[in-house]
Amino acid sequence: MALSWLILKQLDGGGKELGLQQFSQFLPMALFGAWAGSIADRIDKRRLMILTQCALGAAAMALAWLDLTDRATLPLVLVLSAVSGIASAFDTPVRRSLIGDLVPSSALPNAMSLNTGVMTSSRVVGMALGGYLSKYFGTGWCFLLNGVSYIAMLAALAGLRTRAHQTPASTTGDGVRGALRHVWQTPALRITMLVTTVIATLTFNYGLTIPLMIEKVFGKDSDALGNLMAVTSVGSFVGALTSARRRQPSVHVLMLGGAIMGVGTVALSQSTGMITASFASVPMGFGGGLLMAQLSGLLTSLSPPTMRGRVLALQSVVFIGSTPFGGPVIGWIADHSGPRTGVALGGYAALAAVSVAALSRMPTGLLTRRRST
Repeated sequence: MALSWLILKQLDGGGKELGLQQFSQFLPMALFGAWAGSIADRIDKRRLMILTQCALGAAAMALAWLDLTDRATLPLVLVLSAVSGIASAFDTPVRRSLIGDLVPSSALPNAMSLNTGVMTSSRVVGMALGGYLSKYFGTGWCFLLNGVSYIAMLAALAGLRTRAHQTPASTTGDGVRGALRHVWQTPALRITMLVTTVIATLTFNYGLTIPLMIEKVFGKDSDALGNLMAVTSVGSFVGALTSARRRQPSVHVLMLGGAIMGVGTVALSQSTGMITASFASVPMGFGGGLLMAQLSGLLTSLSPPTMRGRVLALQSVVFIGSTPFGGPVIGWIADHSGPRTGVALGGYAALAAVSVAALSRMPTGLLTRRRST
């Protein structure tokens, strides 16, 4: 949130500049994410995570220093975004596959949903706090607190029992290609990954679309941005908890989440002010949280432990690695046709993806009868 506001207000950027920042930050996931998942199945996860968390913390502190000393420029921001992206490309699949080493297999889908819930609930406080800090003290303090927060993660990693996170080297499949083959040959995973790819590319661009709506359409400040993103995170948190209450993940529930998210996104694009935007952001966040949690549960429950790191890395590539391609497109559309058009495109894309997937899963005989009618 603070990084988007830094680009918009202090560096005089717009949709194109926000798209470039997302391109720099998330392209490494598209390039290295799947390979990093293969590494996660073979090495000591704790040691690798200590390295990646140190790199992420260092990048955050460097950004804080640049901002607080008025040395921040767009090229430097893009470079530090790329550094964070490279570290995240290795950190994300390793961190998520580590969950599988810490909980029993029977509890894994629920654990993944709770993991999503913890992440989204923390954003409720973080977004609101970041908005007020940015308005009254400056975005640099947000980056500084972010850098300091990595100390807690390093302490947690240091406290893990060594035997709890040692996964035997994978002997099944042939690296990333084996994970791709597994996903493609499993119908439930194939359809959900295809739907998620479309939604992640065009709809999951909160860091770009919401700041543009706040600054360009509503004419509000960073505190309003933090509040609206916090409301969205409340919806995501409820969606993740709703998923965690289910014993087994479901393709139908995942597509329901995508449809709810699409409707909420379209409603956000038509909002006339902060009140209506807040009402639209709740279902948008709920649908997104439900979709993410259900996909994590499906991937973990339908994949063997020796392949789990690679499969979860593919999910990260879909969710995060698609952003550098969708972000610049949505940013360009927002600059030329207005932020409302960019937001609406994401909502309609989600609804179209879910509709096509639902029709493809419909029994052939039923579909033929409906067409005849």
